[in-house]
Amino acid sequence: MKILYSQVFTRIVIQWTLTLMIVPLVSQYVIHYSKIIYSISHDFWKNIDDDIDPLQRLFYKLWSYFLHLTPEWMDDIGRSLWNAADKIPKGIWKS
Repeated sequence: MKILYSQVFTRIVIQWTLTLMIVPLVSQYVIHYSKIIYSISHDFWKNIDDDIDPLQRLFYKLWSYFLHLTPEWMDDIGRSLWNAADKIPKGIWKS
Protein backbone atom coordinates (compact mmCIF):
# COMPACT_ATOMS: atom_id res chain seq x y z
CA MET A 1 0.00 0.00 0.00
CA LYS A 2 2.83 2.36 0.73
CA ILE A 3 3.99 2.26 -2.92
CA LEU A 4 0.63 3.50 -4.18
CA TYR A 5 0.71 6.59 -1.98
CA SER A 6 4.39 7.48 -2.27
CA GLN A 7 5.79 9.98 -4.77
CA VAL A 8 2.45 11.21 -6.01
CA PHE A 9 3.93 14.21 -7.80
CA THR A 10 6.36 12.04 -9.74
CA ARG A 11 3.58 9.72 -10.85
CA ILE A 12 1.45 12.70 -11.93
CA VAL A 13 4.33 14.20 -13.93
CA ILE A 14 5.13 10.88 -15.61
CA GLN A 15 1.51 10.25 -16.46
CA TRP A 16 1.08 13.80 -17.78
CA THR A 17 4.21 13.49 -19.89
CA LEU A 18 3.09 10.18 -21.37
CA THR A 19 -0.45 11.31 -22.01
CA LEU A 20 0.13 14.79 -23.38
CA MET A 21 3.49 14.58 -25.08
CA ILE A 22 4.76 11.11 -25.96
CA VAL A 23 1.55 9.41 -27.09
CA PRO A 24 0.56 12.20 -29.55
CA LEU A 25 4.07 12.29 -31.00
CA VAL A 26 4.20 8.55 -31.49
CA SER A 27 0.73 8.48 -33.02
CA GLN A 28 1.66 11.34 -35.36
CA TYR A 29 4.67 9.40 -36.63
CA VAL A 30 2.63 6.22 -36.98
CA ILE A 31 0.02 8.03 -39.08
CA HIS A 32 2.68 9.76 -41.18
CA TYR A 33 4.63 6.62 -41.95
CA SER A 34 1.53 4.55 -42.56
CA LYS A 35 0.50 7.06 -45.24
CA ILE A 36 3.96 6.79 -46.83
CA ILE A 37 3.86 2.99 -46.76
CA TYR A 38 0.37 3.03 -48.24
CA SER A 39 1.42 5.32 -51.10
CA ILE A 40 4.50 3.21 -51.86
CA SER A 41 2.50 -0.01 -51.88
CA HIS A 42 -0.23 1.62 -53.97
CA ASP A 43 2.33 2.77 -56.55
CA PHE A 44 3.89 -0.68 -56.60
CA TRP A 45 0.62 -2.52 -57.19
CA LYS A 46 -0.64 0.09 -59.62
CA ASN A 47 2.48 -0.14 -61.77
CA ILE A 48 3.01 -3.88 -61.55
CA ASP A 49 0.89 -4.55 -64.64
CA ASP A 50 2.39 -1.81 -66.79
CA ASP A 51 4.49 -2.67 -69.82
CA ILE A 52 7.30 -0.40 -68.63
CA ASP A 53 10.56 -2.08 -67.76
CA PRO A 54 11.70 -1.77 -64.12
CA LEU A 55 14.55 0.65 -64.86
CA GLN A 56 12.27 3.07 -66.68
CA ARG A 57 9.71 2.81 -63.87
CA LEU A 58 12.48 3.66 -61.39
CA PHE A 59 13.46 6.71 -63.42
CA TYR A 60 9.84 7.85 -63.53
CA LYS A 61 9.56 7.51 -59.76
CA LEU A 62 12.81 9.41 -59.20
CA TRP A 63 11.66 12.15 -61.56
CA SER A 64 8.28 12.45 -59.82
CA TYR A 65 10.04 12.56 -56.45
CA PHE A 66 12.35 15.32 -57.72
CA LEU A 67 9.39 17.30 -59.06
CA HIS A 68 7.63 16.88 -55.74
CA LEU A 69 10.62 18.31 -53.87
CA THR A 70 11.44 21.26 -56.11
CA PRO A 71 10.65 24.55 -54.49
CA GLU A 72 8.53 27.17 -56.18
CA TRP A 73 11.48 29.38 -57.12
CA MET A 74 13.06 26.56 -59.13
CA ASP A 75 9.78 26.08 -60.97
CA ASP A 76 9.67 29.83 -61.72
CA ILE A 77 13.25 29.80 -63.05
CA GLY A 78 12.51 26.80 -65.27
CA ARG A 79 9.33 28.43 -66.54
CA SER A 80 11.15 31.68 -67.36
CA LEU A 81 13.95 29.78 -69.15
CA TRP A 82 11.37 27.85 -71.17
CA ASN A 83 9.62 31.09 -72.12
CA ALA A 84 12.95 32.65 -73.14
CA ALA A 85 13.83 29.62 -75.28
CA ASP A 86 10.35 29.68 -76.80
CA LYS A 87 10.87 33.29 -78.00
CA ILE A 88 13.88 32.26 -80.11
CA PRO A 89 12.82 31.82 -83.77
CA LYS A 90 12.44 28.23 -84.96
CA GLY A 91 14.92 28.77 -87.81
CA ILE A 92 17.78 29.27 -85.37
CA TRP A 93 17.10 25.91 -83.73
CA LYS A 94 17.21 24.14 -87.10
CA SER A 95 20.60 25.49 -88.12
